[in-house]
Amino acid sequence: GSLGPGGRTPSGSSMHSDDYKSTPGADTGSLLKDINDNKDKPDILRSKIHGLRNLAADEAGALPQIKSVMEKYRNDPRLMMASAGAVWAITTNSEERKKEAASAGCLELIVDMIRNGKTKDDSDALQWAFGAITSLARLDQNKKVITDMKGIEAILEAIKRKERDSEIFEWGCRALFSLVSGKEENGHAGNFDRQISAIENYGGISVIAGCMKIHHSESGPLWWAFKLLLRMQGRSDPNSTARSIQLMNEEDLATTCIRIMTSRDQSSDVLIQCQALLMYLITNASNQLMQHSAAEGIPYVAQFLSDDPQNSELKVASAQFLAVVARDNLQAKRQIAQGKVVRLLLQGMTSAPE
Repeated sequence: GSLGPGGRTPSGSSMHSDDYKSTPGADTGSLLKDINDNKDKPDILRSKIHGLRNLAADEAGALPQIKSVMEKYRNDPRLMMASAGAVWAITTNSEERKKEAASAGCLELIVDMIRNGKTKDDSDALQWAFGAITSLARLDQNKKVITDMKGIEAILEAIKRKERDSEIFEWGCRALFSLVSGKEENGHAGNFDRQISAIENYGGISVIAGCMKIHHSESGPLWWAFKLLLRMQGRSDPNSTARSIQLMNEEDLATTCIRIMTSRDQSSDVLIQCQALLMYLITNASNQLMQHSAAEGIPYVAQFLSDDPQNSELKVASAQFLAVVARDNLQAKRQIAQGKVVRLLLQGMTSAPE
C-alpha cells in the first residue's frame, strides 16, 4: 500500500522483498497472537509484523506488542525496519494511535534506531525510521518528544553520514519537514521555532545544502529539501529570519538554486520551489550580483513554460520570479522582452485568467 507523504514508501527498501510477505487474509487479532507466541523466532516475527503493516489497522493493542519486539530486537536492523513500518502504517490516519506510539515507547525506540550502532548504518532501516517519524511528528506533543530526545540532531547526522544516498536525503527531509510543520487548533500555522532553531544550530542548513549539491538533478529529494528550507522561514522574529538568510548565503544556496534551475532533468514542481527560495534570497539579501546571476535561469524558465503549458502554478511562480530578477536589471528586462517567455505568460493569462 502507499503510505506517508507523497503517497509512497521508500522505493529502494528491501521491505518489498519476498522475505517480508505475510499470510494473506490474516486479521490483527491472529497476527498479534502469532507475535506473542513466537517472541524467540525473529523470522516469524518479521513476517507477522509486516502483516500488521499491510493491514494498516489502527486498532488498540498492536503498538505495545510491537514495542516489546523492538525492545528485544533493537539490534536487528531487519526486524526494526519491519516494526517501524508497522508503527508508521498503524499511526498514519489516527491521532489516538500517534499518542499511543509515544506512551507505549515505540517512538523512543524508533528515534533510537537512527543512532544505534547496529541500525544507524543500515539505509533501509533508516528510511523506515524516518517514515515513521514523518507520521508520528504530525502530532505536536510527539514533536516535543522527538526534539527532547535530540532526534533532530540524529536525523541530520544520518543525512550527513549517508550524504550520497538520495533516499536517505529525501526521507530525512520529509521527517524534518514534519517536525517544523502543522497547524494550531485555530487553523493558523503552528509555532515551531524550537525545532527550526535546532536544525540551524546543529548545522542543518549546511548539511541540506551540501546534499542538494550532490543530488542536484534528483527531483524527489530536492522538492522536500526546498519545502523544508522555505518552511524554516515562517517565523515572526525578524532576527531569526536574518540569521537564516545569513546561514543560507554562507552555503551559497543561491548558486545551488541557479544550478538546479538550469538543469534539464528537473520537474516543474521542483522549479516552482526553486524559484520561490531564490526569490526569497534575492529579496532579503539585497545582493545585486545574486540577482544578475539568477537571470541565467530565464531561458530555462521559458522552456519549462513551453513544455508544461497547462500548469497555472508554474506560470504564477515564473511570473513572480521574473519580476524579481528584472527589477532594476536592464539586461534581464531585455532578455525577457526578446525571448518567448512573455508570449508564454500571456497565453497563460488567456487560458487561466485567474
